[in-house]
Amino acid sequence: MAKTLLRSGALTLLLAALVLGAAPARATSIKKEMAYAVDLGKKGLWHEAAHRFRLLLVRAPDHPRLWNDLAVAYEAVGRYDDAHQAYEKAVALMDSPPEEMLANQEAFEVFYRQWKGAEPLPATPATESESP
Repeated sequence: MAKTLLRSGALTLLLAALVLGAAPARATSIKKEMAYAVDLGKKGLWHEAAHRFRLLLVRAPDHPRLWNDLAVAYEAVGRYDDAHQAYEKAVALMDSPPEEMLANQEAFEVFYRQWKGAEPLPATPATESESP
């Protein structure tokens, strides 16, 4: 009985070490795969980039940058409703989203509201000063 407990304890420790040790490797893998998907988008292969981002989100569903990048890919292929939802998810997952992410979403929202036939958003002081 003592040997069985010892073996099960050792097995538990081994499994924990494997799982915890895999986390940094998994994060590195996701970063590399994200970079590859971004490169696909830069080459104009937006459908493939969107597919790759969706696959990555299965593994990391709470990764705001993945949601933002998926939104950009959806926007590029004309899937505007999906892009809108992905941008909202990206921003919702962060306490304080980076300015770049907020700028992406805000620029898209202006377009999206016009595309949907809604009233445009009120101009912000920065937007008003940029108009001719």
